[in-house]
Amino acid sequence: MDPKTLPTHSGPDEPTGILADGGVTAVTGGAFSSDIAADLIGALETDNVSGTTGFLTNKTVMNKARKVRDSNGHTIPLTELFHNERVESSTQVPGDIGADNDKNALIYGEWASLYIGYWSGVDLLINPYHSDVASKGGAILHAFLDADVVVRHPEGFRYAEID
Repeated sequence: MDPKTLPTHSGPDEPTGILADGGVTAVTGGAFSSDIAADLIGALETDNVSGTTGFLTNKTVMNKARKVRDSNGHTIPLTELFHNERVESSTQVPGDIGADNDKNALIYGEWASLYIGYWSGVDLLINPYHSDVASKGGAILHAFLDADVVVRHPEGFRYAEID
């Protein structure tokens, strides 16, 4: 296998992730708006990317999106704000990006371009000797999974830094 095709890592045994992939670029961010969502969609359309697309962000951006109101004070549905694209929230999406580490990530991508590889099954290790449980007759269960994540086509992802 060509070493240039192997995934890079941000630390010991840690995948790089979508945001740290050098080929994944940002669009202009700011306060959350439907326009930023449209810019993310447009960036992929410009690169002729199609497939199973959707947004991924964190709870902070989702909470801001749920509070967007029209000029009459009515809450705008998420389906309209995200242009009928799927949107999911995860605690795995950082809220500390940007120059001052104070921005939230809003990622839009063609998710079939994100590969997740498992190198083994789940390994379970029971530890009845740990000091927290040994005197109480309990055990601690450790679970390990060797996996890797790599962006196959960086042009299939864009992100925005949301205030």
